[in-house]
Amino acid sequence: MALADTGLLVVATVDGRSLSFFNLDFATGKLTRAKEDLHISANPAFVGIFDLADGCNRKTSTVLV
Repeated sequence: MALADTGLLVVATVDGRSLSFFNLDFATGKLTRAKEDLHISANPAFVGIFDLADGCNRKTSTVLV
């Protein structure tokens, strides 16, 4: 799993071959589903969230599967 500083939590399910997305409320600890699960063709081995370097076209966080 990976947790962004924005509260986005991404959880990989190896057996289900999918990624689940949640929003974490830091004040209460409550998780709410952020979007539908993303089904992928292979078992996820790593989930990471990173910011792109300055000068890149996108200024938002990126999820790496």
